[in-house]
Amino acid sequence: GDHRDLHSCPTRRSSDLFISLIRGLGPKGVIRIGGNSSDRPALRKGLAWNRADIEQLSGFLSATGWQLIYGLDLDSGTAEQAAEEAEIVAQVVGSNLLAFQFGNEPDLFHLNVRKPNYGVSDYILEWRQFLTALKVRVPGAPLAGPDIANDTSWLGPFVDAFGSELVFLTCHYYSEGPASSPNVTMERILDSGGILANITSAVAASAAGSGFKVRMAETNSVYGGG
Repeated sequence: GDHRDLHSCPTRRSSDLFISLIRGLGPKGVIRIGGNSSDRPALRKGLAWNRADIEQLSGFLSATGWQLIYGLDLDSGTAEQAAEEAEIVAQVVGSNLLAFQFGNEPDLFHLNVRKPNYGVSDYILEWRQFLTALKVRVPGAPLAGPDIANDTSWLGPFVDAFGSELVFLTCHYYSEGPASSPNVTMERILDSGGILANITSAVAASAAGSGFKVRMAETNSVYGGG
C-alpha cells in the first residue's frame, strides 16, 4: 500500500517547530482558549468545536508540558452546549486542564452583546445557570473567572457568589487601545507603568481576604490589533 513518511510532511515539521518554540518559552506555561471570538456571535461566524480539535489540542499540551484554561461560550451559546463541550475537553485533556471559564470580558457585555445596563448581578445569574449544567456532566470541574477586562469591582461579588467553586480569579490588562486610535503612542505605552500599578493595586484590594490568587489571563501593550 501507499506509505508516507510523516516526518517529511510540511505540516508535521511546522507542528514540531511550534512545539519547540513554545517549549522555549518555559516548561510550565498555560495556553488559554478564549478572547472575543470565543463567545461573540459576530466573531465566531458559525465556528464550532469538535472532538478531533480537542484531541489535537491535548496532544499539543502533552508535547509542550503546558496546561490549559478553556473558555466556554456564555454569550452566544447555551449552558447545555457549554456543558457538553466541557465534558469532552475534561475527558480528552485530563490533568492538563487548569480551569474552565464562562464568557470573555463580561464587564464589556453592555457595549454590544447584552442590555446597556448589564452588570455583575446579571453575569452572576448567567454564570450560575452554566455552573448547574456543567456540574451534571463534569462534577468537580475546576473553574476560574470572572475574566474581566478592567472593572475590578466585579471581583468581590463574584467571589461572594462562587468562592466555593473557584480555583483562582482572572482579569485582563492592556495599557492602550485600540491600535487604530491616534491616541496610542510609543510615549504613552512606555509611560504606562503607573496605570499597571493602579490596576494591580485595585485587583489586590478586591481579592484581599478571598484566599484566591489572581491570574492576568490576557494582556498586551495595545488591544484591538496591538
